[in-house]
Amino acid sequence: MFKKNIILGCITFVILSLFVSVQVFCQESSKGKGKSQLYLVGMGPGDADLISVRGLETIKKADLIVCPSKGLRKKFDTLLKKKEMLEVSHGLWGYYGDHYPELQRGKPEEHKIKQADLSDFINKVRQAVKKGKTIAVLESGDPFIYGPWNWVLEEFKDLNPVAIPGISCFNAANAALQKDVCRGGRDFHAAILTSGYGIRKWGYEKLGMHNATRVIFTMGSELEDLIKKLSINHSPKTPVAIVVHAGYMDKEKIIRGNLGTILEKVGEENLTFEYMVYMGDFLTHRWK
Repeated sequence: MFKKNIILGCITFVILSLFVSVQVFCQESSKGKGKSQLYLVGMGPGDADLISVRGLETIKKADLIVCPSKGLRKKFDTLLKKKEMLEVSHGLWGYYGDHYPELQRGKPEEHKIKQADLSDFINKVRQAVKKGKTIAVLESGDPFIYGPWNWVLEEFKDLNPVAIPGISCFNAANAALQKDVCRGGRDFHAAILTSGYGIRKWGYEKLGMHNATRVIFTMGSELEDLIKKLSINHSPKTPVAIVVHAGYMDKEKIIRGNLGTILEKVGEENLTFEYMVYMGDFLTHRWK
């Protein structure tokens, strides 16, 4: 009888232990169920190793990737090849916001299709969130220095999205020049960041006439026209540098000169679509 009681006690203990283990497992499993997070991840410029550790870890834990850039996909192929991808065109950001009606007047049918694609993308992201998926939207450079995809933070604000900063081509170009952009002349310790689009639209004279450093994201700008506008209020001797392929160790290049000579220095060279133009005394600053 005593032995039977021991055996029954052991069996009961085993059953209770299994029951508790199953309960704990179910509780742990249910903790993540239904939870989701949307990330906007800055992937850095140039070489793949310029991505931040935080950005890398975010991608590893993501269930669904939004990567509009073919260049990014190729650069991070090993990291992304096993991930579920949400296909989307790179220029989709241009159809979001108040300026859409203005764009629509040009090619209404094309814009109608793009607007439908935009709505479809938004719906798919929200559906993925409902399923508890973690989503990472990938953006080249830093999403907050001329990053076209930071609109997703506004659209999905109700989802409490998280922004992962990235290194910008601005940072990479500064490193290439090995200069502090805010250490110019005696009177100004400041830098103005602008885009070639802004200069094409408003003219450089409206950006100010003081001696702060100018950093220009060219975005396909015509260099000759850009230099012409820069020369309106500045001496031909003003130092200028052009950084091509910022962040790529094997092909990064700097062309140096001044407003009067830089076009001659560039010559017939076919510049890449995105190159950086710097202008200011900081380029010739010396500590001694």
